[in-house]
Amino acid sequence: MGPRHILVAAVLASSALAPQASAKLQLKFDRATARPGERVSLTFGDYFTSDTNVVHVYLVHAPILGNVMRSAQGGGTRRLGPPPRLRGVVKVGKTTSGKPGLSFKIPEVRAGRYAAVIWCSTCPYPYLLASAEGGIPDDAYIRSDRTLLRVLTG
Repeated sequence: MGPRHILVAAVLASSALAPQASAKLQLKFDRATARPGERVSLTFGDYFTSDTNVVHVYLVHAPILGNVMRSAQGGGTRRLGPPPRLRGVVKVGKTTSGKPGLSFKIPEVRAGRYAAVIWCSTCPYPYLLASAEGGIPDDAYIRSDRTLLRVLTG
């Protein structure tokens, strides 16, 4: 095999692996809607390489998600955890990366869409991670892929 064939094979292999790497983190709720006090489950996907990392899970009101995921003074750089203390950010539990996800009760929060944000405090790069990076208005049309949870009142 000549140098050109090796280069073509390397490019094809890397392009085949790139979508898999980005799809490893899949924060998904087990349903699209819930009320405070109801139990929901969140799955992580196949993201972690170690079974013993400590993973903190937060619900973040979707319209402020961009303010949580990126530092305002950092020029749009990704934020290291834990998330900032803002109204609309609620910690719902912690687990280990060896578990497929976390089951928790919805806390008393205002109605609207919520995203899951995780922070692996013992990972080598402890950035905040979410399925989306920017803010999502409560009235925006979003496909029902269960990456957001609509919390209903009453």
